[in-house]
Amino acid sequence: MKALFVCHRLPYPPKRGGKIRPFNIISHLSKRHEVTVCSIARSAEEEAEGQGLRQHCARLVVGRVSDPLQAVRMVARLPTPTPIPGCPAHLTLTHKSGTSRFRR
Repeated sequence: MKALFVCHRLPYPPKRGGKIRPFNIISHLSKRHEVTVCSIARSAEEEAEGQGLRQHCARLVVGRVSDPLQAVRMVARLPTPTPIPGCPAHLTLTHKSGTSRFRR
């Protein structure tokens, strides 16, 4: 089976919890399946370190994110004085028959 594993940061080298778990999943899956890993790197150093992941998957696709682009995205996602329609944060917790459930 072919599998695509998409992650928000390169899970290599697996030194911290945020990298250890995805690395172990990729390593386990690649024993019996053809795994392609797609991720982003925030620097040339991170991209270079992440190349070691190639030994544990069939293919590695890495996109580079530049610092100016990150800054623009962070500013665009700052809290606003008005709620954003359709945002999951607008779920309300209700209790019905002793159980809790989420309702929009």
